[in-house]
Amino acid sequence: MIRLVRRATWSLVVLAWIVPVFGADGAKSWASFGLVGSVRTLTESDLADNISSAEPKGTPFHTRTTYFSPDGSALFFEDCVSTCERIDFVWQAGRLVEERHQSENQLPERTVKYVRDSDGRVVEEQTETGGILECTKRYRRDASQEEESEYCGDSLTSRRAWKHDEATGKDQVSWYTYSGEKGDEVLETRYEERRVRLDDGTVRTEQLFGGGSTAVTTADSKGRILEEVRDSNAGYHRETHRFDESGREIEKAEWARDGTNINRRTYAYVNDAQGNWIRRTELFGSPAYSAPVEGEVTVRKIDYY
Repeated sequence: MIRLVRRATWSLVVLAWIVPVFGADGAKSWASFGLVGSVRTLTESDLADNISSAEPKGTPFHTRTTYFSPDGSALFFEDCVSTCERIDFVWQAGRLVEERHQSENQLPERTVKYVRDSDGRVVEEQTETGGILECTKRYRRDASQEEESEYCGDSLTSRRAWKHDEATGKDQVSWYTYSGEKGDEVLETRYEERRVRLDDGTVRTEQLFGGGSTAVTTADSKGRILEEVRDSNAGYHRETHRFDESGREIEKAEWARDGTNINRRTYAYVNDAQGNWIRRTELFGSPAYSAPVEGEVTVRKIDYY
């Protein structure tokens, strides 16, 4: 059920109920990287400090390479710091069905398999290590509740439930863990959650925990986080993000409770001929500095079909 609540200058829609993130296909395509054109490989390298704008002098200390198919789906991903880890992606009919994780440190290979229903939604996630099934996550949905349960071996180890309350328009989210030989149930946390969609497409998610603690997240129509605010007796944290028209993050800032700025990071980009960025420079500023200082520099190497 969707209810429309009107105000003087704007309106909001209270979403019927909150759907937890069960997707297995996100962040594995050209679009998720904000890429333009038919990209074959994308290599991102974070460089050490003291980089000249004319000629990079830093040494890459963290390199990530993604290989894409001609239709834009990620085929495999390599992440290298001191050693490298690789993930191979297996697709069927445009849906991710398997991830194969490998590491250079001789750890057993880990495989994640996704079981889907006739609508393509993930209903089960199986994790194997060295070819042996270790844990299984199962997702169940009905008209008023969603549930995520995790089994390791033959034992239920955790369960999360999102139950909608029509009277308040909120979800009650409960997370249970199970331990001991008898599988004793322990309520780890419980909170209320409500999501509202504004006329400009932004979505505001409000979470109310015990003791008056709150967490409020605002995202734009594409799911990018614009603002996160966490408030409790233990402290206050507010972080904002700004993006340009192409979807690139151009600013990240932290704020005190009274609205004063704690620090601010801005990002400058250099593009290639196709319009994809190939160099990103972070500038860090705070009241402690008279002017922003250069922070992390990331360079990209892009190969096209």
